[in-house]
Amino acid sequence: MNRRFFIKRFPNIFKPENKHFLQTDDHPFKLEAKCDFPSQLKKYAEHLKVFIRKELMPEKNVSTPLSKKSGKLSASEKEKRAEAQREANKKENDPPLLEAYFEETVNYLYRRIYHKLFPPDPNDPDLKIYVVCRNLKEKNYEKSKYEDVDKFIPEMVEALMEFESQTCPNGKAEAILKCFSSCNWINVYVRGKTDPGMDEFLPMFTYALIQQTPMRMSSNIEFLKLYLDDKKFQNVSFQVSIVEAACEFLINFDLSTVK
Repeated sequence: MNRRFFIKRFPNIFKPENKHFLQTDDHPFKLEAKCDFPSQLKKYAEHLKVFIRKELMPEKNVSTPLSKKSGKLSASEKEKRAEAQREANKKENDPPLLEAYFEETVNYLYRRIYHKLFPPDPNDPDLKIYVVCRNLKEKNYEKSKYEDVDKFIPEMVEALMEFESQTCPNGKAEAILKCFSSCNWINVYVRGKTDPGMDEFLPMFTYALIQQTPMRMSSNIEFLKLYLDDKKFQNVSFQVSIVEAACEFLINFDLSTVK
């Protein structure tokens, strides 16, 4: 789905008077800036959902008897009818197609403003992680410990590259889950760990991170924590905690200890 599709299907979203969130010049989008834009963006995404729901699923009419005297609804009857309408709408579950429209709309919104949310210049933690990873990769750090799974590590590296390239928080979350799915598979089916946890995931993920040599891992995690929907973030909170621990390890790593 692309911009032309959305303009055709939902033209009101792209009217000039509704573009204040899509034209981003007036907002400080740097991650380190203390502003409430993440909550504003989430709120705007919810507004888009309401708009799409009205476009694709017109509200069902709830019949209320007319007043016997006038044949018109009295004020109290109108209020009862409105309340019944709201209750009826609450009971309706969004069908999968509508959820797909929601997902694509929010993803499109993030793609439009990603260059503003994510400034091109990496911050200090990003640079530190990149430099440490590059040096450790050149020195084959911990390679002997992963010779038995070395042919499987590229799957994790590929998922990490996808994590960095994605412009939507949902896409980043899916990529990080894919990475840890590979990590779990390696631990269970290759190394025979029946119940792998932090002790197994952290060193293997750190090794994969070194092989990938990320440019902006710290900023990517911050982006995910700021903009991913709270309910969806619960699904990746464990994985994010491991990534943060790996980043902390690399930031504080003393390269002079490795020859």
